[in-house]
Amino acid sequence: MVKEEALKLISNMADNVSLDEIMYQLFILDKHNKATEDITKGRLHTSEDIRKSLEQQ
Repeated sequence: MVKEEALKLISNMADNVSLDEIMYQLFILDKHNKATEDITKGRLHTSEDIRKSLEQQ
């Protein structure tokens, strides 16, 4: 799945895209996939959770 997503992302870019831009977009895709997995598995914190944690310090 990851390889397919990466290939699709790259194939939709302009022909003259820089390697830096490709790497950046792949980085963003990876972060998005990891965040989606965290949300699906319930590994997240609400802003209220963070406020409470900061107040306890």
